Amino acid sequence: MARAWIHGFCLILLLAAGCGESIEGTPPDPDYDVLMSAGKQALEDGQGDDAYVYFEEADRVRPGDAQANFGLVLADVLQIVNFADQGVNFAGALSPDESGAAAKSAVKSGSDSGDHGSVADEVAPGPGRVIQMFIDQIFDDHLDLMIGHIDTAIADDSLTFEVGSIPLRLQGEEFLVFSGTWDRADILFIDAVTRFLRGGIDMALAVDLNFDFAALMDFMNLDADSMDADEYNERLLHMIEGFLTDPEFPNFLLANPQAEWRMPRAGLAFGQGALHLAEALATVSDPDGPLGYDDANGNGARDTGEAYILGNLDPMSDGLMMWMPLVVEMLNLAGASFWDETELDIDPEASNAFDLSALNDVWPDDFVLPPILPTTSIDLGAFFRNPDANAFKDALTDIVVCLDYPGTIFDTLACLTH
Repeated sequence: MARAWIHGFCLILLLAAGCGESIEGTPPDPDYDVLMSAGKQALEDGQGDDAYVYFEEADRVRPGDAQANFGLVLADVLQIVNFADQGVNFAGALSPDESGAAAKSAVKSGSDSGDHGSVADEVAPGPGRVIQMFIDQIFDDHLDLMIGHIDTAIADDSLTFEVGSIPLRLQGEEFLVFSGTWDRADILFIDAVTRFLRGGIDMALAVDLNFDFAALMDFMNLDADSMDADEYNERLLHMIEGFLTDPEFPNFLLANPQAEWRMPRAGLAFGQGALHLAEALATVSDPDGPLGYDDANGNGARDTGEAYILGNLDPMSDGLMMWMPLVVEMLNLAGASFWDETELDIDPEASNAFDLSALNDVWPDDFVLPPILPTTSIDLGAFFRNPDANAFKDALTDIVVCLDYPGTIFDTLACLTH
């Protein structure tokens, strides 16, 4: 952020003579327009730090401006991708040597009984915890600022934000390009992704992440192109199962002292993310927006079956599209369940537990098999309100074992429901 401070100081010196406070009802401030144009150009150039400085100054000229704050949101996105890029480089620096020493922490000093151990058991800090510290220092505060920018922008129901192509690059390669006019549905989509990320970071910082980093690096170095999907997925599941059952790291995924406040906040964030994503998918109306749709018949409105488009990615397949009503309903049910018995509870007088059988009503008509989801009530928010880390780890281990179970899809479903 040092570079951002230097740029900001220079920018303030250059504009000090003309940056007067805007007055409601007056013509647009010329310096505000210059700042917004410069910020949008920086976005198109993929320069998140520079864009942030311009939009931050525009927000200073017009405090609480929705346009400037959404510019800050897009600058935040570029910065987060840059942070992730640094994280990949950082993780690579922790790659094991030929003996695997750099990726292994010391053997635990606690019990060898084979159970998960307790939160009090101490293991020498290893790369897993170093990565966790990186996440804490780099992502945590940044996400809070980003959510503040989103809240300010989304408060303006009529906000639209026009900008050219915004490239997202990771490890020198462009993986996604956003372009077009951003409207409320697009902003809700960004908001949903941010809330999911906020919840995920809170969960990651609420548990012990010390694990066998060497095994992760070995998996990341696999030549996926030379393997079929079944073999690759099997290797992935075996790796995860190894993390969950490794006797050298008994505290992996068990709660740390921050869990008491981070886990409830994660549940609220996941609920917001689910509900906002459902609204974004249900209301997207711009075929040329960053979150758009394939307007096959050219009528300017999204019709049933017309595929969604995210950035420059190809439209989602027809096979996936038939499940979209079920996905939207699942997100709505999940969001309500995450919020049950909290200050955001949608219906305080009734339980909002997620009943799987409710999805049978929106089961795709084109699917060859009838709806089969059982009446199973799942309170998604319960774990986050009163987290039981041991039970969660046991359940996650059981799920991984079921997914790796040799048999048909019905065998797997039977294992999961059991």
